[in-house]
Amino acid sequence: MNKFGDLPGIDIDSQEIYESSDVENENPTDEERQEQAPPDINLEPLQAQFVDIEITDKEYDFSGNLLNQRGFQVGEKKETKMEKLTRIKRELEEIQQEEGPECSDADELLSAFNALNASPSQRKFPTEEELKIDEILIPPPEPVHATSQQIAKFVNLENKLNRLETQLGTDHRQSRPLQHSINEIIRKLDIINHAEHNADSIKSKIETTGKEMEKLELNKRLFGWEDVPVPKNEKIDELYNILPDLKTYCTVAPTILERIKGLSGIHNELEESLNFATNLNQLIGDLGQDIREWDKSLNSLNRSLETSKETFEENCSRYETRLDELEKRILRS
Repeated sequence: MNKFGDLPGIDIDSQEIYESSDVENENPTDEERQEQAPPDINLEPLQAQFVDIEITDKEYDFSGNLLNQRGFQVGEKKETKMEKLTRIKRELEEIQQEEGPECSDADELLSAFNALNASPSQRKFPTEEELKIDEILIPPPEPVHATSQQIAKFVNLENKLNRLETQLGTDHRQSRPLQHSINEIIRKLDIINHAEHNADSIKSKIETTGKEMEKLELNKRLFGWEDVPVPKNEKIDELYNILPDLKTYCTVAPTILERIKGLSGIHNELEESLNFATNLNQLIGDLGQDIREWDKSLNSLNRSLETSKETFEENCSRYETRLDELEKRILRS
């Protein structure tokens, strides 16, 4: 039974037509694929390259993602004792081949190694004198040949150093650094050694001061500032006249000094009180400004309260009139 039989306009009795593609298949499936043989891979150099590297099961992330961990940790395998001995033997043989028969140290080390490796149960370690490592690595110091003059000079320097230590004192703490003292000594020695140069500089300074004094005297004469010369006798007489009053001045001077100190303290206190009064006046002015601002804000609040009160009273009167009207309507009904 056809499910489209009850629908109008559908031809059920005619033959069905199936469409096929007009394009031929360019890639036939029956074409045989030619398989390529894999190239030969030599694994010996790779094994020799990575023989000392081991891969642990600890995972590491090489993908750039911080949350996942992928990959492996690569580390080096620790060298065993036999591998160390083999490496040392190979290096000694290489040194012997490079140096030739002239290298006796390499032969001795190789024989010591063979003796050490011959019986591992009874190992006899060579002594430091047998190995002669210091002679191989560090050359022996050359003997010092000093003349009698050099020895005498060295002894003289030692004596000078001893005298300096006794003068300065090895246990005495210096009040100033030692470098300053050395610089001062060097400066004095320069003055002694170059006395002519220092004398010339002093002479030049004296000449310049003399010229400046002459200029001052000339200016005084030009402007009429020349001091009247006072005879020496008059100066002495003035001193004799002052001497009787000097004792009274000496007795009064300490009290005057104490009063001056007290006045100085009073002046300091007055200055502090004046600064305090200035700061207090500034504070009072700031408080007055703040109080005026507060008055303005309070006035504005009072006005807003009055307006709100008036509106409240108006609303109350309106509600009362409405309530009266409602009561009248209720009574009428």
